[in-house]
Amino acid sequence: MLIVRLSAIGDVINTLPAFFALRRAWPDAFLGWAVDDRAAGILEDLPGLDRLHRFPRTGWSRRWRAELLTVAGEALTYAEEIRAQRYDTVVDFQGNAKSALHVVLSRAPVRWGFVPGHSREWSHLATNRRVRPGQEVLNRVVKNFALVAALGVSIPERPDPLAISETVRAAADGLLRGAGVAGDFAVLHPGTSRFGAFKRWPLPRYAEAGRSFHRRTGLPLLITWGPGERWMARAIVAGIGIGAIECPPLPGLKHLAGVLARARVVVGSDSAALHLAARVGVPTVGLFGPKDPRVYGPYGNRLEILRGEVPCSPCPLRTCAYPECMGRIDAESVAAKMSALTGFLENV
Repeated sequence: MLIVRLSAIGDVINTLPAFFALRRAWPDAFLGWAVDDRAAGILEDLPGLDRLHRFPRTGWSRRWRAELLTVAGEALTYAEEIRAQRYDTVVDFQGNAKSALHVVLSRAPVRWGFVPGHSREWSHLATNRRVRPGQEVLNRVVKNFALVAALGVSIPERPDPLAISETVRAAADGLLRGAGVAGDFAVLHPGTSRFGAFKRWPLPRYAEAGRSFHRRTGLPLLITWGPGERWMARAIVAGIGIGAIECPPLPGLKHLAGVLARARVVVGSDSAALHLAARVGVPTVGLFGPKDPRVYGPYGNRLEILRGEVPCSPCPLRTCAYPECMGRIDAESVAAKMSALTGFLENV
């Protein structure tokens, strides 16, 4: 069976519970996964995954104009890699033109996907088994569960956590020690995808919430960051002062998971880090404004959602010059949620 969920990183993370359910139902099945190179790190050495097909979209998009023939040859090689596996079933969790192309490339006789309305760009035409989830507003994890349930797979009451290998845990611990982090700590993750910049909470609010949380609990705050986001972490560290620590550079997504798993609580807006924190079972505070947290929010236990309520939210746009919704979330509310999830009473 081939799983197709190419992007984005948070959506790949939210497909993991469905993957674990499939693996539990069919322990002897051969399971492959086609994924964008940018999101592949979280699937490397994933227990139960037999084959990882890396779709090198990032490299191809940068090179195709200058190296058209080379890229075309690499694309043919990639297509042959998928066809050679002779998958009998493909499950399209993404439902767009890119994923439909992978469905067709697989040549699998049984091709599962979503009905129109729950898929886009005519991708349903590539499938021959189409699932209509039970309701229109569904968390992404629940929607993915609906797809595998149609295959006869039992859905767990609680999704399996993402296991972190001892090697990654040890590496994450070493990085934390090198940064001076010992004992309990909280994480603030201010970044989002580049295309989701309007979902970010203002950096001064992170600093204000961090100062308040540190006063309440005495716990240090580790500020994590992704590619191109280090300036955000440094601005928040400067704004918090005592008790704030800039996270050192991390080798990849698995190491971010290892760091988050050590935290007492993780705070962030709609981002891969927020969903990753939920998948490793850490108490999580999600900050939402433009997007509907019922659909795009983290899924699991010990979660709190704070939402900036404005008449135009949820918003269908990809950008906004005046994201008033995020500005409606106040720092003291965030600090209070953080403190409650860590089990601390106020010390102020």
